[in-house]
Amino acid sequence: MTSCKNSSGRAIWSSRWFAGVWMAGTMALASSCQQDATGPDHPAPDHLCGTSVDPNLLETVLPSGAKVEQDDEHSFEGYTDCRVSVDGQYALSAVVYLLNAEKDPLTEVLSSRLATEYRQSAVDAGTIVWRGEEVAGATAAFGCAAQELGSQALLTVHATGATNGLEDPRLTDIDALAADYLENFRERHCQEG
Repeated sequence: MTSCKNSSGRAIWSSRWFAGVWMAGTMALASSCQQDATGPDHPAPDHLCGTSVDPNLLETVLPSGAKVEQDDEHSFEGYTDCRVSVDGQYALSAVVYLLNAEKDPLTEVLSSRLATEYRQSAVDAGTIVWRGEEVAGATAAFGCAAQELGSQALLTVHATGATNGLEDPRLTDIDALAADYLENFRERHCQEG
């Protein structure tokens, strides 16, 4: 670093030193802004355990990370449990129960220990959107004649992560994903009555 002394004995730093400091700061700021703009490192899948979903909707709900994995090993006939993890951390699940009797989604939400607040879905009248401390989701009841397993179904989609009230945009994203998953699940698994 180059400096000269003025008539009072104080050091005067060279303009090259100031330019170097300014350039290093600018490059550090530019690289940090560039990293924020790239978004998630993983491509969102277009299926959740065999049921089609809009990858754009799924991407809005999943956290960023490098690797997305799906697991449906907890599923059995009449019960579908699709769990999604990002970088080995649980992030989302989509659960569907096939039932013999109709269920009220509001009753199911109120009986859950996860939900602290809820509201009617903006997408589907039969869906309740809810949030808890570190989880948020949507629960819906719908008709689903599936062989001899029952004629009704109950869907719950829940994602990990905190939300800020019932008007949080993330709840809107979860609501839209649940509606898309419900429609595609019904088309794939439910017989027309």
